[in-house]
This record gives sequence, C-alpha cells and structure tokens, in this order.
Amino acid sequence: MNSNKLLENVNQLFKILENRKINYLLVGGVALLSYIEGRNTQDIDLILSVDELNQLPEMIVNEQKKDFIRGSFGFLQIDILLTQNNLFNLSFG
Repeated sequence: MNSNKLLENVNQLFKILENRKINYLLVGGVALLSYIEGRNTQDIDLILSVDELNQLPEMIVNEQKKDFIRGSFGFLQIDILLTQNNLFNLSFG
C-alpha cells in the first residue's frame, strides 16, 4: 500500500467531515497516536449516527451489521460504530 496515498485519503476524509460539519468521534488506533508513539494502524475508527453517515456518500460500504459498518475511502479502511448501539443509552453515574 502506498503510504502517501493513505495519508492523502486520511486528510481528504477529515477535510470532508469538517467542511460538511459532520459530527463524529475518532476512536481506536489513530486516536491513540496522540498518546502512544510507534502505534501503527491503517484504518480509521469512528462513531457516527446513520444521518451523519448518509452525508458521506464517498465511503463505499463493504460490510454492514446492525450497529457496525466497515467501509473504504480510497486506500483507507473505515470502521464505524453507529450511535444507535444500545451502549450509547447507558448512563454511568
């Protein structure tokens, strides 16, 4: 895989998310890169609502389950946990 193309796809994805004002939460390996040096990951893990996901038609859905979608954006794999998951209905406190 061409790392330059991968980085370009990451930049394009986050530019689209920002320009379209899509609400998302970055989780997983890429989020950890801010805290842990040397972590190597080639996918993006996001938490999104279905409505927000519908604003991202450039992503190709490769696998879809009830609360999870795996897709691709160019050379980039995107794993999405949907906010409809019952986990987000839990209250801690």
